Amino acid sequence: MIAGFLDWRAKNLETGIKNLLTDTKQPGLEQNFYKHPMIRSLCRHKTDGRKPSYIPPHTFSLVLLDLIVPDEGKSKTVESIRQSIKQLPDQSPLRRNLLLLLDDSQDNLDHFHRNIETWYNNAMDRISGWYKRKAQAVSLIIAFLVSFSLNADTFQIAKSLANDPVMRQAIVKQAQEMTQKSQAAPENGEAGGSVAPKSLEEIKNELDKTGLPFGWQNAQVEKMNNDGLLAWFTKLAGLLITTLAVSLGAPFWFDVLNKITNIRSAGPIERKKK
Repeated sequence: MIAGFLDWRAKNLETGIKNLLTDTKQPGLEQNFYKHPMIRSLCRHKTDGRKPSYIPPHTFSLVLLDLIVPDEGKSKTVESIRQSIKQLPDQSPLRRNLLLLLDDSQDNLDHFHRNIETWYNNAMDRISGWYKRKAQAVSLIIAFLVSFSLNADTFQIAKSLANDPVMRQAIVKQAQEMTQKSQAAPENGEAGGSVAPKSLEEIKNELDKTGLPFGWQNAQVEKMNNDGLLAWFTKLAGLLITTLAVSLGAPFWFDVLNKITNIRSAGPIERKKK
């Protein structure tokens, strides 16, 4: 939701296009690229000034050659493309890159298009890496805020489960029910096999029923203050472990629960009689 609201994909793509086409010896090429009709046709709304979030490699290749090699009603040939590229300024990085790609194509126009597409795809791979790192950073921040606000301390939860068999059985039962609901969702017409969304009040009530030690309590904070820095360090470590777990996302944990439930329901393997 955050990525869509801030238009990250389009902005990251714009950065990648700028790295490929921005040339101090050939100013204005990036602006002309985005003004091209084939690129404008990829925008959701052509009049709001927003740039596309995805450009196919073949479209990039066609538009780039259309800008570099004027059409003039004639079909493009390898020789006409070479002459047009050579008319670019001598110190232009774009000129050098395109000539290298053209030489590698061995005067084959289709091969030249594929070289440009590979050049573009390699740049987009780097863009995808930037996007994933940014998304992971935001996911970690959100996960920490959720974990801290709920006081979801992994160490404290593990200790409670280890010392309270009734609570442990209740959690196992609820985990099995959640897994069954997740598996039954596609049969009920719910997309993605996810459980129907619930209100925060419903989620809070379910957490309260389990008896897990969620939430901040004055008595707990006072005890940690009396115990000193080690208690706060342990608390922070527990919250950070929960943060990492939450940042993995619900699909990951539903899959883990599903596998654990299948293992539990399978039971011990019967030994073959000799």
